[in-house]
Amino acid sequence: MSFKEEFNNYIKKSVNIAIISHITPDGDAIASCLAILFYIKKLYPNKNPKVFLESDPVLDFNFLDKFSEINWVKNLADKINKNFDTIILLDGSENKRFSRFHSDFNFDDATTICIDHHPNTNFTYNLSEVNPNVSSTTQLIYTSLYIGAPGLISHQIAEILLVGIITDSGFFQYIEGEKAKALPISYKIASLGKIDLQSLVRKLKLFTENELKIYRTLIDNLTFIKSDLNDKLMYSFLSLEVLNQFTLVEIENAENLFKENILRLVKNYNWGFVLTPKSHTEVSVSFRSVKGSINVSLLAKKFGGGGHVYAAACRFPLDSTNRTHLDIISKVVNLILSEKLELA
Repeated sequence: MSFKEEFNNYIKKSVNIAIISHITPDGDAIASCLAILFYIKKLYPNKNPKVFLESDPVLDFNFLDKFSEINWVKNLADKINKNFDTIILLDGSENKRFSRFHSDFNFDDATTICIDHHPNTNFTYNLSEVNPNVSSTTQLIYTSLYIGAPGLISHQIAEILLVGIITDSGFFQYIEGEKAKALPISYKIASLGKIDLQSLVRKLKLFTENELKIYRTLIDNLTFIKSDLNDKLMYSFLSLEVLNQFTLVEIENAENLFKENILRLVKNYNWGFVLTPKSHTEVSVSFRSVKGSINVSLLAKKFGGGGHVYAAACRFPLDSTNRTHLDIISKVVNLILSEKLELA
């Protein structure tokens, strides 16, 4: 039986369905949730699917159809425990990816379905479709559920699918090998949905004046490092004070702007990281690299994080060990300078 047949069978048996994705949701997380929501509502109108994301609203994507149906919550466990007979987990497989309160999750009485393009280890679901050789979870949803049903591809769902694929592939900059299938797939989706790609890409690249101010700070804080053991790298950071001036979404958007336009595009510096606060008690370190440079997924794992070969991240609590963002930068830089890292 195909994944699609099994998925449909589980949905037929379900009534209340929670669709979730990771904290700090990006374009792929949001698009994959909306793609599943659309699919279930279209084919099974008597079901009750709901999207929950543990985040402030990410308004950059508010032009997408059904965006208004996303429930933005502070504590995901409180919302979904015991209230749903099926939980669909997207763009992640570890519980800690979905909620800061993941230790409170109780899915014992629920059917769990996972669709993800990250390597999945040590987690068991009733049904899973995991393939790290595709560009995005949204692409995996399209190939697993939408292919063979072209009548489902309206302009609205085509836009949703393309947003997930385009944003998670770095606007097609960072795809190779099997992941290059994202190109003909995107062409097919755009044709079916009559999408103007130029207009869509502009929507995705727009930024605000506040985001530009934060971006300028990241450029001002740029530091370049030469290492005897590894490739030269760059890094930048934002201190906790930025939380008092700007919203978390503005900070994350500026961080993404920096990662896309600076972090691996300075001549002779093929990789690096950026540290940004996620709250007054936690910071994130995002690594970026290019082919032939450092495998940042393995580096992030050394700090309890993970991700892809060229894009990965980890988080650090601010506590008695890591008192400030500078302590964390020092810890990361010291490891890079003292240990030979594996290449991508």
